[in-house]
Amino acid sequence: MNDQAIVTADDWAEPAEQDPAPAPSGVGVYGIIGRVLGVVACVTVAALGWTVWNSGVVPTTWFVIGVGALTAVALLVTIGLWSVNHQRHPVGYTLLVLLAVLGIIVNLVGSSAARNVTNLFEGIQAPQTLTDHYDVIALKTHDPDVASLAGQAVAQLSTDAHKAEVTEKLAEIVSVNLGEVSDPGTLAQQITDGTLDGAVINSAYRSIYEDGMPEFYESIQILTTFDITYEAPTPTPEPEPAPDATTEERGNPAGSFIVYVSGVDVAGSITATSRSDSNILIVVNPTAGKILMVNTPRDFYVQLHGTTGLKDKLTHAGIYGVDMSVSTLEDLYGVHIDDWIRVNFTSLVELVDTLGGITVDSAYDFTCTHGGYHFSVGPNDMNGTEALCFSRTRYAFAEGDRIRGENQERVIEGILKKMLDPSVLPRYASILDTLSGMMQTSMPTDRIAQLANNQLSSGKGYSFDLTSVTGSDAYAPTYSFGAQDLYVMIPDQGSVAIAKQRIEAVYYAMG
Repeated sequence: MNDQAIVTADDWAEPAEQDPAPAPSGVGVYGIIGRVLGVVACVTVAALGWTVWNSGVVPTTWFVIGVGALTAVALLVTIGLWSVNHQRHPVGYTLLVLLAVLGIIVNLVGSSAARNVTNLFEGIQAPQTLTDHYDVIALKTHDPDVASLAGQAVAQLSTDAHKAEVTEKLAEIVSVNLGEVSDPGTLAQQITDGTLDGAVINSAYRSIYEDGMPEFYESIQILTTFDITYEAPTPTPEPEPAPDATTEERGNPAGSFIVYVSGVDVAGSITATSRSDSNILIVVNPTAGKILMVNTPRDFYVQLHGTTGLKDKLTHAGIYGVDMSVSTLEDLYGVHIDDWIRVNFTSLVELVDTLGGITVDSAYDFTCTHGGYHFSVGPNDMNGTEALCFSRTRYAFAEGDRIRGENQERVIEGILKKMLDPSVLPRYASILDTLSGMMQTSMPTDRIAQLANNQLSSGKGYSFDLTSVTGSDAYAPTYSFGAQDLYVMIPDQGSVAIAKQRIEAVYYAMG
């Protein structure tokens, strides 16, 4: 008998539902990564806040709102990453992770920007250690090997502030019969007539020879060069006003200040002493929103501060250091200059190109001496090369140096306006790098930061005005060059008086 299967009622019943497998109790690798990203987001917000606050540039209100908002978002994202189960809510968790990553990137970029600003402020500070370049020169008919000067008659200028250091350095290169000559003109004459076999001079004097004695300049060669490094002089502190003095008692109710911009046309780094080819005072009145730029021609015949006897070209003041230029201009206009900026105009091309070009208003229709670029009266869009050509041209004008100075003012105006344009923000990193390499300033970092902070807080625009003093052509002996007559510009005292009045009017304007 075959066995038969026995079917019961239970066999027809539906199978009972099984309980789902419980979720793992651990957070898993993905969960750990999310939590770490949340913590990192909070840490980078703190780092951003620290760097931005230390830069001093961002107004307090902006700082509180911006950093407060970022902190709140970072905390909410972090709480979410710690509380949301990534297996049960994968989409929401992934969005939180992406927000954390985005926040980290934003915070790091912001911190980098703040550090770059701080680094720029520090990088353009006047160096504590100064360097001057020196040339050993001789006629082109002389043996070009500096060793050929051994035992021969060589001279240095008796007015050189670093005679001892120069003597010591030259002795390390070649042993010569070293003497002194009183002025560059006599030095040139004695090299030309054979009294001297060579000379050692500050490189700044070569440009003086190029302008004042071009035939001698073309007749010499440089046998070797070396640097003299020395500590920068400590500035004399100004007396502090009484703590309870009102702005009127301090003599500056509008919070105005004056900055001297010295344009040096040198290749490479800015040396401690060099002629100043551009001399512009920028009078800034934050209360009235006004900026006045005053150009003083490089050949203006003035009394160098602290000297007696012969006057000199203003450009020669730079040979004795930027402080001499500042003091001489203070004497000329009867003002106090708060700070100075030295700008290397050879870096102008890179700066303008980094800004994406500038627009400059030309008062004249002319073609550049070098490059052949043509500019029309009115607005002209310029790249860096064109802006440099526009700034340098003087022989195209009857009043060459005065017009060149005015054109340099217009280029500076164009640069300032473009830098205040929000459209250049994406280029800020390149702009900061360029500025760092082309300028030095006596303005302390905290003062620069405060000025930027005040500008961001007020959001006030500035109106620009330009003026220039003028004079008449002449040839006269100079303090720096001695009896040799050089081209100078005898000041028109009427134009100087007008410039003084305009400076005073802008400086004290209250709106």
